[in-house]
Amino acid sequence: MSLINPVILYGAVLAIVPIVLHLLLRSKPKKLVFPALRLIDARRRQNVRRLRLKHLWLLVLRIALLLLLVLALARPSLPAANYSLTPREWGTVAAIAAVVGGAYFAMLRNWKRQGLPRHTLVYRRAFLRGGAGLAAAVLLALFVAWPYQRRIAAEISSPLPQVAEQLPVAAVFLFDTSLSMEYQHESKTRLEVAQTIAVEHLNRLPSRSRIAVADTSSGNPILFQADLASAQSRIEGLRTSAVSQPLDDRLLAAFDLQQQDRSRTLQSQRAEAGGRDAYVREIYVFTDLACTGWRTGDSPALKEALDRNKWVSLYLIDVGVPSPVNIGLRRLRLSDESLPRGGKLYVETHVTAIGVGDKSGGREDPSGGALPASRSGKPAA
Repeated sequence: MSLINPVILYGAVLAIVPIVLHLLLRSKPKKLVFPALRLIDARRRQNVRRLRLKHLWLLVLRIALLLLLVLALARPSLPAANYSLTPREWGTVAAIAAVVGGAYFAMLRNWKRQGLPRHTLVYRRAFLRGGAGLAAAVLLALFVAWPYQRRIAAEISSPLPQVAEQLPVAAVFLFDTSLSMEYQHESKTRLEVAQTIAVEHLNRLPSRSRIAVADTSSGNPILFQADLASAQSRIEGLRTSAVSQPLDDRLLAAFDLQQQDRSRTLQSQRAEAGGRDAYVREIYVFTDLACTGWRTGDSPALKEALDRNKWVSLYLIDVGVPSPVNIGLRRLRLSDESLPRGGKLYVETHVTAIGVGDKSGGREDPSGGALPASRSGKPAA
């Protein structure tokens, strides 16, 4: 047999096309899972996801516990700053919690009203919890954590005055205990007023503050007290003294104490805190501003200490009376050291008066006669 176009025989290969279509388009049996088994399989997958989530949280807690333990043993020292949340930051946290919590309970209540099956409600609630937690974390990071870290960084690099209100204080309370502090006004001496003010301020100091109490009765070294309670006891036990050191000298000793303590603090924190002092340095001087408590003339050493220690805040607490009234006798001299019986004794003295105007008045001798004149011709006081 001969063919005119034998090449056409290659088209017989197309006969395989119906076979392929038959195999592809033939009906297949459908696999239907029994409803009870489908529910069991859904619960199994849900339990597996929940168990994996619990294991993940347990892993995170274990890692955090070990990191906190290592951090506690390392005893880190943070730079001086206000690390507590401000009222505004607490308000932001409360607002985020209210918004996220309100949205969560509103969605959950809406689903319960729709009458969804229990397994569907449990499934959706699991996703809702995760979404609410993620949303809360994102909002806290954006509106609380980010502003918080910027505030702390700014306080460390450029401390503001209001930051010092929350920082621990290393202060020296210097009391003028000269006899002028015995002046009474409204049934209180000037020293008692100073003690009251000092104790009230002591109770308002931040935690971890350190206090040194000094007076002018002696030149003993000034030391920090063990705690605030012992400092309060030391303040309440102060008494006036007839012998008094000048306030200038005691102020210099207070500056020396602050400088030495600051040097020790910086050396112990240089590696961790970048050499920044962890305390607010202050000196409080409680005095009635009587000129007898200070050295007469200039005090170059005190001026130099003030210029050199600008990081120390000096507060002068005036407990004096605006218009004091005081009369005293000075430079008492007797006419003779010994007198015969019935002899006369002449007494010369200087009367000093503060807050008393020029007044004239009669003076009487207790014996009924006139007061004798002094040798200078002026009436004897």
